[in-house]
Amino acid sequence: MSRTAIIFAALLLASAVGLWTWGRSAPEAWGEPTQAGGPFSGLSLEAAQARAAAEDKLVLIDFTADWCLPCKSMDRNVWARAEVQAWIDEHAVAIQVDIDRSRALAASLLGPHGVMLPTFMLRRDGRSIGRDGGYKSARQLLRWLERGRKGELSAAQKAGRMEFPDLAYFHRYDVPDTGELKPFARLAAARTALEQGRLEPALEDVAWLWAHGHKYMPGTFDMFRASILQPDLEALVAFDATGRRGVEVLRADIEAAVEAGETRLWPFSDWMVLCTVLGEEERVLAWARQRIEAEGALDLGELADRAWVAQSVFNMAVGAGRWDLAGRVHDDLMAPAEQFLTMAEMSESFRDLPLQQQALSFGLAMGMRGLARQAGGKPGSPADGVRHALAALCAAGTFAGRDAQARAVGERLLLFRDDARSRLALVEQALEAGRLLPDHVRWFAEAEAAGGSAHGRDPDRMEELERQIGALASP
Repeated sequence: MSRTAIIFAALLLASAVGLWTWGRSAPEAWGEPTQAGGPFSGLSLEAAQARAAAEDKLVLIDFTADWCLPCKSMDRNVWARAEVQAWIDEHAVAIQVDIDRSRALAASLLGPHGVMLPTFMLRRDGRSIGRDGGYKSARQLLRWLERGRKGELSAAQKAGRMEFPDLAYFHRYDVPDTGELKPFARLAAARTALEQGRLEPALEDVAWLWAHGHKYMPGTFDMFRASILQPDLEALVAFDATGRRGVEVLRADIEAAVEAGETRLWPFSDWMVLCTVLGEEERVLAWARQRIEAEGALDLGELADRAWVAQSVFNMAVGAGRWDLAGRVHDDLMAPAEQFLTMAEMSESFRDLPLQQQALSFGLAMGMRGLARQAGGKPGSPADGVRHALAALCAAGTFAGRDAQARAVGERLLLFRDDARSRLALVEQALEAGRLLPDHVRWFAEAEAAGGSAHGRDPDRMEELERQIGALASP
């Protein structure tokens, strides 16, 4: 896969799975101190809310992480600006929450909605009154903050949902002389209709966008229409049977092309997304199984970016617990393993690039974190994404009886990160699949000797893993 293809695959992964979720935690963590520096006070949330109440101010929270390059860029170029600090001094008590260092606090505030970094939250009287995400210039941030202070944010902005009509970047594609609604205004109209329970106009607008959006975003909309419209498609499916049938019609057109041997990536990826929206991932897996049974591996013929499609099918099979299928998707398990390692290395190397190029690093890092979540792990660093991606490849190969390739993938992971965390990732994925190599037993013993409980697994978890290994290894 070319450098460009690897980057773009990571960006697609970021758009598809780059948002991650936590279960809501109890607010005990609200008493913990936060990050101090610049305009951020370092106060706990409890103390910040108390001070804000006493001074009749808002609480402003910036969610960040060490690996988030847009966050670091905002620290240097936005939060440090005099006009931003002046606004905060007058109107808010600001705190900064590192989502990795203060996981419980972040979870209690962000809840099940997930997060795109950076994320900003305004609170008044102990409740959220505004939430937004993504890099903002000083002007954009101040505009949002002032609208939040004055109570002028829409319901979507208060909840943190993206509002496409506010994205001026996309309006350059609008054609003002046609008399038609602009694409993202039409999307806003569709969402309003759904909120009001008017299915017919919502379905009509979404179908129109699906069919005609490429006229306004040539060369771009075809690639992203499924991910751009996915929340709306899911809402239509959930609305009622008529909404579901409307989405099924959209899929039927693409499915015909797939069955006819479509070789472009984007219609194929759209088809997979629509199957997911409809809760029919088995349709994609059945398609893959037919080709594997006929050819012995997933033969994608002339399909563009075959490696990306194969890995997407692999991830879908792992998510469905179909290890029998996952273990036969890749003809060579080491090929995707090396691609993941290359992505992680590129993500690290991009930190030294100029700021305008660092967005690529953000996409890669988000993609690698998404891989960790897809493979059943918790979100962590890009290295965690590699650990869980390679552990899943190793487990799938083990389940399929491809022991030599599976072992090679496991050993390659240990060359990348020779630590207990990598060994435990390999063991946990193999247990999930239900088949172990002798190497997995050895890797667990080595992790235990290195103090596995000090690497993200508590003693009870280590005992449970040992019990599962014993049960699976017994004749």
